[in-house]
Amino acid sequence: ESEQMYKASLEIYERLAKNNPQAFEPDLAMTCNNLGILYSDTQRFDESEQMYKASLEIYERLAKSNPQAFVPDLAMSYNNLGALYHDINRFEECEQMHKAALEIRKRLAKENPQAFEPDLAMYFNNLGNLYRDMQRFEESEQMCKAALEIYERLANANPQAFEPNLAMSCNNLGNLYIDTQRFEESEQMYKAALEIRERLAKDNPQAFEPDLAMTYHNLGILYSDIQRFDESEQMYKAAIEIRKRLAKDNPQAYEPDLALSYNNLGVLYCYTKRFEECEQMCKVVLEIYRKDIEKWHSRYAYTLLVLSFCLNLQGKFEEGEQYSLEALRADSSNYYIYTNLAAALLLQGKVGEAEKIYLKYKDELKDGFLSDFDELDRFGVIPEARKADVERIKAMLLE
Repeated sequence: ESEQMYKASLEIYERLAKNNPQAFEPDLAMTCNNLGILYSDTQRFDESEQMYKASLEIYERLAKSNPQAFVPDLAMSYNNLGALYHDINRFEECEQMHKAALEIRKRLAKENPQAFEPDLAMYFNNLGNLYRDMQRFEESEQMCKAALEIYERLANANPQAFEPNLAMSCNNLGNLYIDTQRFEESEQMYKAALEIRERLAKDNPQAFEPDLAMTYHNLGILYSDIQRFDESEQMYKAAIEIRKRLAKDNPQAYEPDLALSYNNLGVLYCYTKRFEECEQMCKVVLEIYRKDIEKWHSRYAYTLLVLSFCLNLQGKFEEGEQYSLEALRADSSNYYIYTNLAAALLLQGKVGEAEKIYLKYKDELKDGFLSDFDELDRFGVIPEARKADVERIKAMLLE
C-alpha cells in the first residue's frame, strides 16, 4: 500500500515537475527518496538505488542553484545512498557517499551548530560503523569518538532528546573495542550504554527495551570472550527475557534477535560442559529458523554446527554426524561444518570417509581441525581405539 501511494505521488510530481521544475522538483526528489527508503526496507536494493540516484540527481542540481535551501537535503541524499551501499557491502561507494554527506554537515554545523550538530554526529557514527566493518579500526575509532563527543555535549544540555543517541554511540564504541580486544574499554562503553538504556526503558519500555536487550546481548558476548561465564549467562538471560516478550507481540521483528541470544547462550553452555542446556537452546533456535529456512539458512546451519559440536564433545558421534550433514544441506558454503563432520566420522571409526575430508580441506581448515582435536582431547571423549588415527591425521595436517 505504501508503494502504491508513493508511486501515485511520483506520477503526479513527474508530470508537474516537467511543466514547472522550479516549483515541483523538490517534491519529486523527496518522493524518489521515500520510495528508495521503502525499497531498501523491503530488500529491493536495485530499485532502491534507482530511486536514491534519481533523488540525488535532482538535489545536486537544486543545491547548485540554491545551496542555502537544498544543501541539507543533498547531504541526506548522499547519506541514504551510502546506507544502501553499506547494506549490500559496496563499501568503497558507501565511503564516497558518507564522506560527501559528512563534508556538507561539517560546514553546516560550523555555521549553525544548534541546527546541524545532531546530524553531524550521526554521520560521524555512520562512517565509524563502515570503517569497523572494513577493519579500518583507527579511523573507525576517530569517527565514533567524534560522534560521542557531540552527543555527550548535546545530552548534557538536553538529556531527553539526546541520551538515546549517546547510548547508541557508547554501544558502537563498545563493539569496536571488543573487535580490537580492548576488553576493559569495551566493558566501560557497554556499561555506559546500559545505564542509560535501563533508565530509559523503565520510563518507556515500548521505545527502549529493544536497545536495552541489544546491550545485554553485547555484554554477554564480551563476558563470554573474557571467560566471565556467570556474568555472560546473566546478560544473555536478561536479553532473552526482553526478546521473548517482544517476540510474543511481534514475532517477525524480534524472533531473529531472540534466536541469536538463545544461540549464544547455547554456545556458552557447550563450553562450560552444560551439554543438556546447550542442546535445549539449540533446538529452540532451530524451531525459530525452521519457520523460514530459506531466509535464515546460514544461521540455521550455524546453529546445527554448534549442536553437532556439542554432541561430539559428549562422544555422541553418530548424532554429531547427522546434524553436520543437515547443516551442509542447509548451507553448503559453510566449509567449517566439515570440521565437525570429519571428527564425527573419524571417531566413529569411519576413517576412510574422514580422511578424504581432512585431505580435501587441509589448507583451508587446518587450524579448525587441530583446534577441534584439542577440544575433544580436553573433554576426554576420543575413544582409545581411535587415538592412533587422530595422531596420524594431526601429523598429516602439520606436514
